[in-house]
Amino acid sequence: MRKKQVLWKKLLSGFFAVTMVLGSVAPMQAGAEESGKQEEAEKTLLYFVDAGDHDVTTVSAGDEFGAWNTVTDQVFGEDPGTGKMWGIDDPGGEVSNETYPDTGVYTKYTWANER
Repeated sequence: MRKKQVLWKKLLSGFFAVTMVLGSVAPMQAGAEESGKQEEAEKTLLYFVDAGDHDVTTVSAGDEFGAWNTVTDQVFGEDPGTGKMWGIDDPGGEVSNETYPDTGVYTKYTWANER
């Protein structure tokens, strides 16, 4: 009888040990899957646009350009670094010939955010 009690306790404690290990592994796997999905989503950011930006060649701390753009704003056309077509389509607005002290986008109806 004593051997059965000892055996039962060992089996029960082993069962609880396995349950605790599996219980802690599942959330870690779920966290890793979530992290992987987030990293994948970050890698698939195609365009990072900052319309009205004064310096289209830079991004703020913590930001990065999309996979298909190397400037944050431009008149519709080929991206200078990736060759992808994107940008502001300003019907009736021609690209301004005026000189500005920054690299922002200026057309008849569109201009970099006023300071």
